[in-house]
Amino acid sequence: MLLEQAAAREAMALTRERAARRWLKGETDFYRDLLPPVDLIVGRGGVLAEAPNVGQAALMLLDGMQPTGVCTLALDQTSLLPQLGALAAVQPQAAAQVLLTDGLLRLGTVVSLTGTGKAGSVALNLRVKYDDGQTLRAEVPYGSLEVVPLMTGKRATVELRPTAQFDVGLGRKGKGATTEVEGGALGLIVDARGRPLSLPEEETARRTKVQEWMAELAS
Repeated sequence: MLLEQAAAREAMALTRERAARRWLKGETDFYRDLLPPVDLIVGRGGVLAEAPNVGQAALMLLDGMQPTGVCTLALDQTSLLPQLGALAAVQPQAAAQVLLTDGLLRLGTVVSLTGTGKAGSVALNLRVKYDDGQTLRAEVPYGSLEVVPLMTGKRATVELRPTAQFDVGLGRKGKGATTEVEGGALGLIVDARGRPLSLPEEETARRTKVQEWMAELAS
């Protein structure tokens, strides 16, 4: 299973690299060869849909696509999108209604930091204000994955204050932002592993780091 998931990561990374050659270059091209900011990433296919838990599917998407900024992760568990594409050609409103109601499994919102830093140093100061008035504050260290509780259908206001080495998707390192996010099966995911994603060169350290990421998101 882990070998299949590793192959899926490489396949997504290869697709992303090939697509990058066709992306328009201009003012929105903040970081060369990285995925530009997008609103939604949807994963489909057997390896993703049949993962033992949704955390493993999310981790494959994060590792393979390496999103930047703030975006939503979703999963097409029943391979519905090809059929909806055909339906949209004749009944676009019906296709949209199916997609909005029960077409995709929303995994959650992810905040991905671009940049590099010293291992363990603070990469992001986070403040989450829930719709019931409760507030959560956290310091997210570089090299980590953090999951913040936020149930499906619930919304929260998130204040992002990155340190000088990191960008939260605004095209400028150290610049903060406040945004509204929606939860999902996993909640709010903060990916502070940096972009481009890098792994320790030493084998034991690399294995330990991968196991830490899996334990945080896919346990």
